Amino acid sequence: MSTIVHVHQGLGLACGLRWSVLDAAGRKANASIRTAGRAIGASRYAIDDFGAGKYLGLYTPGALPSATSVTSVTIGGHKARRIHSLALVFIAAIVRSSNVQRERVNAILSAAPDGAQGQTRALVIIEGGRIVHDSLQARGRATDIVDEYRARGEDFQLFADRPEYDEASLIDLSELAAHAGKASLTRAIARHPAQRVLAWAALTAVALYGAHHRMVVMPHQRAQEARKKAEQDRTPLYLRALGEAMGNAGWSAPSLAQHLERLAASPFFYRGWALKSVDCNVMTCTESWSRHGGMVTDLMDMRSGGRYVPERSMGDKEAVIEMPCGGQAAVLTGAAIAGAGIALHKAVKPPLNLLENAGATGQFGETGTWPVMPMAGVRPDVVVRRTRLDIHFKLPFAVQALQAMPPNWVPDSYVLATEQGMSISIKGFLYEK
Repeated sequence: MSTIVHVHQGLGLACGLRWSVLDAAGRKANASIRTAGRAIGASRYAIDDFGAGKYLGLYTPGALPSATSVTSVTIGGHKARRIHSLALVFIAAIVRSSNVQRERVNAILSAAPDGAQGQTRALVIIEGGRIVHDSLQARGRATDIVDEYRARGEDFQLFADRPEYDEASLIDLSELAAHAGKASLTRAIARHPAQRVLAWAALTAVALYGAHHRMVVMPHQRAQEARKKAEQDRTPLYLRALGEAMGNAGWSAPSLAQHLERLAASPFFYRGWALKSVDCNVMTCTESWSRHGGMVTDLMDMRSGGRYVPERSMGDKEAVIEMPCGGQAAVLTGAAIAGAGIALHKAVKPPLNLLENAGATGQFGETGTWPVMPMAGVRPDVVVRRTRLDIHFKLPFAVQALQAMPPNWVPDSYVLATEQGMSISIKGFLYEK
């Protein structure tokens, strides 16, 4: 869900837009926007023109009132009459203030929303000029995500509105508002032309029959009552967000197993180059190679289809290559989510015991509600919780380890370190009701 996290002089900054490629142009673009917006219940959108492509950011009303139902949104006594994408404003601020080319921007913004009392963070991550993360997270989970991206070594510049990170530049959200432009304004999703005709015909019919009270006043009263009831019961909003999140929960375990089998069969030493480490998610793999006398052209010929990363390959003894992964996203079902307590214990402990007997280890992390959104007004019996659970072992046992894990554990990435005896760490989440 999207949320307006800050209001400054009538301008609201919204976080949590869902970004995707807009693969249509001209009049067809409006149809694509309507289709994508209707699929997730979005009310507004923003367009990000980057390189040769266009990217669509959909705004889905979250905890705060929707800008489509009122003319202004009030936060802490301030009204937002215009809504802008926090991510796009953040990019504009970096490019204009530092004269850095857009495609070279690697930056992270972590800020507490207005009135959040420090428990949540608006988190925006820009990698290579692209918006790769735009969400509202619990404070602990936001810290984990920031640490994960900074650990990749892309030299992310970190901005925060409070001194809670090392080597972070302090920034005020009000300063970002000064960089908002017309291009980043989220616009209301236009209705289909046929819908406008039907609406006009309905109004005309009301006027002809003179049933103003029955057709206008009474529906308006019922709509107000329904709106008040909907504001109190946010369960449908949560279930819609849950359904969307379950459709892309992480990396499909069979797809990851196939990927690891291909990795185990690939060369780890080639013409004077030794594979040092691999860091993969469902979309991209980042490989680090150590040079022992080989030529970089030989390495790139062998890794055809990859992208050489010069800014991370400055030394003569190392080369960093990004390879497309082509993994399949995991689709989590309600039947796969275990119940809490004894049921969860029985589902998780046996495979962990087997892994430990084989020399592997499992490490539990933070637990929180999923997907991350305000839970006030949501029925507790439908809420899903997830716990970070990473497993560590040797590469030859990777496929067996994945097969041993229960279906409510979903991996999302892994790190392989060849210099540590082919040790591999698969990161994932354990889901429970």
